[in-house]
This record gives sequence, C-alpha cells and structure tokens, in this order.
Amino acid sequence: GTWAPDTASDPNFIAAKKAIDAKDWKKAIELLNKARVNADVHNYLGYAYRHIGNFDQAFNNYKHALEMDPNHRGAHEYVGEAYLLTNNLPKAEEHLAALNKICGTACAEYRDFARGITEFKKKL
Repeated sequence: GTWAPDTASDPNFIAAKKAIDAKDWKKAIELLNKARVNADVHNYLGYAYRHIGNFDQAFNNYKHALEMDPNHRGAHEYVGEAYLLTNNLPKAEEHLAALNKICGTACAEYRDFARGITEFKKKL
C-alpha cells in the first residue's frame, strides 16, 4: 500500500497506539488528531471512535483510510465490524468480499472478520 512517510516514527502515532492498547480511546483520538495523517491514522481513529460509540466519526475515518489506501486490510476489517455493530450485514459482507480480493481467504483480517460475520448470523 501507499504509506505517508514516518508514521512509525511519529511520536503522536506511537503514543496513540499505546493509548489504544490501554483502551484509553479519548486520549488515542486526541493524539491521532495530532499525528501525521495517513490511512493508518484514519483507521485507528475509526477504531477509537467506534469504541466510544461515535459511529458517524468512525465511518467517516474508515472512509478516509480507504480513500487513501483502497487495499488497507485493517480498515476493511474494522469498518466491516462497525457495520455489524450497526446491524448492516450487507455492507459488512461487501468489505469481506473486498478482503477476499485483496488478500484471499487465508489472510488474518479475512479469517477474523469471516468469523465475526458467522457469529453475527447466529444471533439473527
């Protein structure tokens, strides 16, 4: 994929990932908003917003991540999970199909998300 330079060495991004690991969503959002913007930053912002229940911002950030990198496997998996959380199975399945195209059924993102869809369907 195309990555903006230096995200890995961006102190705000590094700190934001630690905040996400600690499930400190608000701190993560604050730090990510200061980080150099690329698809990863938008993907993590989507993830953090999803966890505080702000789905509008979550979907918005996932959309930006996928505009910047249409083959971003993490963003396809996370936006798909957000669609499941908002009971939108058809949209979730679109992203599973996208993952299948990008990396096949053997990649971790596809397998994890396919499991999520299977669990979701059991509850219907």
